[in-house]
Amino acid sequence: MQKKVIHVTTQEEYDKVMEVFDKKWWKWSWFKNIYFENKWTYYGSQTCINYDNPITYCYRKYFIDDWYEIISFQQFLQEEWISEKKPSRIKHTYTTTYLRDDGVQFTKDSIDWVSIDILKEQEKSHYEQARVIRAKLNAHSKLKF
Repeated sequence: MQKKVIHVTTQEEYDKVMEVFDKKWWKWSWFKNIYFENKWTYYGSQTCINYDNPITYCYRKYFIDDWYEIISFQQFLQEEWISEKKPSRIKHTYTTTYLRDDGVQFTKDSIDWVSIDILKEQEKSHYEQARVIRAKLNAHSKLKF
């Protein structure tokens, strides 16, 4: 498999790549936190960052000469499934517990895609239920016995 590097042409692109790598807990090859130093300032629009942990950086021509696959920032976003648009659905992971006929209990992890609109409606419903319960508790606490 050919090694990949991400060509970042702006400080904003560099920052977004660092944000993604930080969420993965990736570090620089010298074991420093990725925010320890801003490497984009060294090579500017010619900066490339390797797409592997630990992270290294260099100017674009170095990686071309060393036979790396150079991908654009947009390709990086696609590979990481990052969209500038807000998603209409999100991945929801849940665990279900089952009881077999012989009495043995086991669990199964499942993944489902849930509409964000449905989640917002559920959140509103839960908020409304909590508001009604708080109102009842407040009314009850004002009663004198």
